[in-house]
Amino acid sequence: MQPVRCAISALSIRTSQRRLAMMRRKVLMVRTFAVVLIVLFCSVGYASTQSCEGMKGGPGASKMMMMGKGGDMMCGPGMGFGMMMCGGRHKCAGGFIGMKDELGLTDAQVKKLKSMKMNQEKKAIDDRAEIQKMELELHGLMGEDEIDIKAVDRMIDKIAAQKAKIQKACIRGMVDAKKVLTSEQRKKLKGMKGAGMKKRIEHKVIIKDE
Repeated sequence: MQPVRCAISALSIRTSQRRLAMMRRKVLMVRTFAVVLIVLFCSVGYASTQSCEGMKGGPGASKMMMMGKGGDMMCGPGMGFGMMMCGGRHKCAGGFIGMKDELGLTDAQVKKLKSMKMNQEKKAIDDRAEIQKMELELHGLMGEDEIDIKAVDRMIDKIAAQKAKIQKACIRGMVDAKKVLTSEQRKKLKGMKGAGMKKRIEHKVIIKDE
């Protein structure tokens, strides 16, 4: 009976070891999948708050931006003047500088817009750095053997809130920049927006017909 008991015991141990190995593999797969999801979340979230300047040179960038005189990059017809989500760098105030001749900006207006642009970009540097630090913390949380889901959720919420803060700052920058313009200049801006929208519609129709 003793040899039989030993054989049964050995079989039980091997079975337990196999189960433990399978559990470890499952945990590793779950952790890997979770990290991939977090990385994708961060990448997509950051892309949604990228500045127009940040997209310079990328595929299809010419459709999303236009170059104003003086070399200033601004959100172009593809994004609309009123709802520019420029997160990486706040170009909302600076965008009007590149339209100096079209809008008939005075030297005083250009000076004011440049000052606003500088302040927005300095603030954007701090905002981006804060997001990067939080994303590092998030990766650290995901690298733990025992993942604290609640802590991960809190960090994801903090990152999302920071990105929303950047977008809101950009919209505020646009509103403040528009206040620098005269009523006549705002009418010109609105007309340029309408012309850009009409051009986009015509372009889409041509492509569809082809």
